[in-house]
Amino acid sequence: MIDVFRSPAGSSPVVVEALFPASPERLFDAWTKAEDLKRWFGNDPSQLGDIEIDLREGGAWRFYMCVEAGRREFLEGYYLIVQRAELLSFSWCHTVEMEPGAERKTPPSQVTISFQAEGAATRMRLEHREIVLADGRIGVRQGWINSFEALAAILAGEG
Repeated sequence: MIDVFRSPAGSSPVVVEALFPASPERLFDAWTKAEDLKRWFGNDPSQLGDIEIDLREGGAWRFYMCVEAGRREFLEGYYLIVQRAELLSFSWCHTVEMEPGAERKTPPSQVTISFQAEGAATRMRLEHREIVLADGRIGVRQGWINSFEALAAILAGEG
């Protein structure tokens, strides 16, 4: 288990930070390769379906989540900054599609992840800004904490 710093519940921005036993390049790949993301991202990585990634500034990303019949749910956005092993920033929107043409979307927010080498490890800091509702910030914060812990477990198994 890694020591995860977390901003207070409900605060803005949501900040989660930890030191991982991996290189900045390995952590950057974990954020940008579908096969890695399916192993650790979200509250339940097994619920991730297709992942689309156009890894370039202005490129779109979309993560489909498995849901019940007649309802699709996905996360999506655009890459704002892509600096391999240093900085990754993207817009974020959570969409629930009840039926074709009927959907519910969260207002766009922004995620920025920095990767800073510290010896053989890397400090990864995530800031998720512009989440409008406090309840949304609480849920997103817990999701990022869960994701950081799942990523740490996967990296520990690689070491």
